[in-house]
Amino acid sequence: MFDVETILTEAPPFLITIEINRDTTELDIIPHWYSGDDFCCFYIFQAGKELGTVICADINEWEWLTDPDLNWLAQLVGNEIDWHFV
Repeated sequence: MFDVETILTEAPPFLITIEINRDTTELDIIPHWYSGDDFCCFYIFQAGKELGTVICADINEWEWLTDPDLNWLAQLVGNEIDWHFV
């Protein structure tokens, strides 16, 4: 179990926008950096509903932790996360 207050203090949430089939969707991203590591996972929310968690599996390669069938979407989300930190 994780402590939400600690996560929000250490890595504040941010908003990204993705486009799928000419439809724009805003997603709230909450990063979760693991203490002392350079590893981070990102909790994805849309309109307050949790959609899942993505991780950077390799340079420029993103994956869903729970549903590998959605890795194409994880890649879209991950690319926008990358742009947020540039």
